[in-house]
Amino acid sequence: MTMHGTSTHCFAMALALAGWWCCQAAVMAETNALLRAETLCLICAKPLPPGTNYHHPRGFICGPCYLAGPRCNYCGIPAKDNAVRTTDGRIFCQWDAPELVLTTERAQQVLDETRNELDQRLGSLINLRYTNIHLSLFDVDYRRRNDGSPKPDEMHQLGFSHTRDTGDGLVHNMLLFSGQSRNATAGTCAHELTHLWMHENVPDTRQIEPDTIEAICEVVAYRLMVQRGDTNQAAHIRTNRYTNGRIITLIEAETRHGLRPILDWARTGDEATLPESWTDGTPRATPPTPVPVVIYGTPDPPTFNRLTLQGILGTSQRRIAMINNHSFEKDSEWVLQIDGRDVRVRCLNIEPKTVTLQINEGGKPVTLELP
Repeated sequence: MTMHGTSTHCFAMALALAGWWCCQAAVMAETNALLRAETLCLICAKPLPPGTNYHHPRGFICGPCYLAGPRCNYCGIPAKDNAVRTTDGRIFCQWDAPELVLTTERAQQVLDETRNELDQRLGSLINLRYTNIHLSLFDVDYRRRNDGSPKPDEMHQLGFSHTRDTGDGLVHNMLLFSGQSRNATAGTCAHELTHLWMHENVPDTRQIEPDTIEAICEVVAYRLMVQRGDTNQAAHIRTNRYTNGRIITLIEAETRHGLRPILDWARTGDEATLPESWTDGTPRATPPTPVPVVIYGTPDPPTFNRLTLQGILGTSQRRIAMINNHSFEKDSEWVLQIDGRDVRVRCLNIEPKTVTLQINEGGKPVTLELP
């Protein structure tokens, strides 16, 4: 009886051990499949060759594919055969195309969302009396036909607006540049909505410097991007040369006084530019206390314990650096967790093989190199 019980027990143990080995084999097979998938090129689906390869948020790209064309006009990644091609010759990869505004229907959705969000955040500050807006998209060819620009890279204006008096009221028209992200399109909508508000409320006899007009519109878009937490778009608005630097003055004035006094000044003031008294002595926020950051040199530190440059994508006109699984453009910033602490990392410059960063306000520049 005892011997029979022992044999039964051993047989049960053997079955359990066999089951355990089967589970381990399945786990190993799945792990190996994942490892094989991770080492395949995102573009050609072939194993990564020795040498320089590139990391994209969606996977790895081998050196030959990275150097091959054509490239996505939005992210710079080499575009595959199933990329979306627009009538003006631009190409968008199969990953970016679904997220971009390429149709009037999607543009209308973004415009409606932007109007509702501005209404919630600003109250009635830039509400329009004539609410019907005729919306359409334009492409690079439209821009080329109208001003002779020979290259898409020379695009500066991402939108246009026009108001016409029909005698029975005002009719608003808005044109948006196609192929932008939803947030970039929302920023353009906010800018053009402010133009339409000025068309309705600022007298024709009121003389305002053109750069200041554009900066007033840009500060509304900037505030929207800040509220959405889109530091890339906010940084782009602050640093672009479209307003010849007036945007910085308007951001300081809006921070100090709010938007309503600026709009009142635009409607009833006398000066062509915002008076210096609006920004003199503007209180600055106290910079955060710098957090010590250690950039480890050991080969295998824990995740997020150091800054890792994973790749550099794009063209000479627009480079994107992947750092700790976050995308950085020049003058953009993210709050990353380093050594268990939130650290503000600002991108100062992106070169073909290096990225220069600033760690927290006032920190010394740090340069990362591609491996």
